[in-house]
Amino acid sequence: MTIRFALLLLFFFTPATGRALPDCEDVDLEEGVKCKVRIKDLRPTQSQVGMVDVEAKREMIRDLEYRKKKFKKFKKDNTAELVMGPDGELFIIDRHHAATAFHMEGYKRMRAKIVEDLSDLEPEEFWREMKKRKWCWQYDECYRKIEVPKDLPKRIGKLKDDPYRSLAWVLRQKGCFEKTAIPFAEFYWGQALREKIRIRRGKAGFNAAVEKGMKICHSEAFSKLPGYCKTSFSALEE
Repeated sequence: MTIRFALLLLFFFTPATGRALPDCEDVDLEEGVKCKVRIKDLRPTQSQVGMVDVEAKREMIRDLEYRKKKFKKFKKDNTAELVMGPDGELFIIDRHHAATAFHMEGYKRMRAKIVEDLSDLEPEEFWREMKKRKWCWQYDECYRKIEVPKDLPKRIGKLKDDPYRSLAWVLRQKGCFEKTAIPFAEFYWGQALREKIRIRRGKAGFNAAVEKGMKICHSEAFSKLPGYCKTSFSALEE
């Protein structure tokens, strides 16, 4: 086999690799741009996460990070959706849980996509628009109304734990309600579940809350919540 023939075989039969995403600070950001964002640069639009959800994602990261193709898909599926705000700040409106998981696992960057550029708005107008589009959650981990943006954490690492958001996430995995595109759906469920169930401390207390949630989640009391269904179904993993 000649060297030229060997090179031709290498050219035609070596699988093509996709271009690596650029770092966000190295490109002109506009709507539709995808890049790798520094997690420390992300401004949260909610004050809490469900740590059970976060821990599940951390476990997936540890399990997949040495399985290149599957880890690539996981990172793509967990692309952060960003809105550009005043002074060029980047506000994350989806994937707070994934961002928290990557941050806790020591990752400095994650995949991101710019979904809207509102950087030309003044801060007051910007937040008025964010509230109008339901791109921020205006309650704390105890479901008390907060003042946005003053009471929002400035960094992903400052998000607090909301056990009722965790409860809602687990119940969705078990088929209590369907996944929906409505923003903050699990928070609405967490808010409603908080009125019906008391989560006691420890794993046993949380598991007991899950059992009770499974018994009541299809009742009429939850019928106005996003994703509600009268009977159980097999929930798809995120």
